[in-house]
Amino acid sequence: MCKIHITSLHHESTPKPTSSSTQTPFPTQRSNLQKHHRKMSLPGTFCLSSASAALTPSTTLTSFPNHYEAMQLTPSACTEDVKAQFRTLRGEYFACDAGKYRQLQTAYAVLVDSEARREYDELYGASMGLPRTAGETGESSGSASASLRKSALVKAAVSRIDAQAQEPDLGQRLRAEEELRLRREQEEAEEEEEGRRQREADPNYGLKHFSQVHAPLIGSQPYHSYVPVAAEYEGGKRTRRSRRPMYVGELAAKAVP
Repeated sequence: MCKIHITSLHHESTPKPTSSSTQTPFPTQRSNLQKHHRKMSLPGTFCLSSASAALTPSTTLTSFPNHYEAMQLTPSACTEDVKAQFRTLRGEYFACDAGKYRQLQTAYAVLVDSEARREYDELYGASMGLPRTAGETGESSGSASASLRKSALVKAAVSRIDAQAQEPDLGQRLRAEEELRLRREQEEAEEEEEGRRQREADPNYGLKHFSQVHAPLIGSQPYHSYVPVAAEYEGGKRTRRSRRPMYVGELAAKAVP
């Protein structure tokens, strides 16, 4: 007969001394922060969509200019609609809001130019999350350099056409001149009517407001005069002893016209 000895499987572990420098005061809190950091970090194979990649810091939703909203138009509006809307809103914004007037000028400068509008529509569709066309899908539009290049083209188009957009419209200038002429004619008619009422109310208006048109000519220069001589100065029975009027050459002495 053999004897079997069963030893205890449980061994008491002796505590190991730990240094205070390597001991963490809050191990549970630190492990939770590490897990949360691992969950929030993006994997290395994470890819942005083309629409999200096109939104660089210079073309975000908050800073990207919405020219269609400034012009109160839709992206399907043609060039003639843009010009007509610009003529309609320009006078209203110029009189009440300088900021909207400047935005309207910039929007008009971009949308009226075909090349600048095509580049702007690409950025506008990317910022609004609109689906891209088949031709645009094949391009590497997700790179930041391509988006920056498109933004530079839009800015160049704006600076190239901004001077033309600020020129005064010929039709508006003619309308302003016509309104000024009609206003002056109305003021002149009102002044003439007021003067007529004053002339009718005052009988001495002509004497009070006399305006001399011609300068007097009497006595200013010699002139031909034919003075009749009375009979008292003629013959031996003359009754007047004063000197009679007589002609001295072509001029009359002591003659009063």
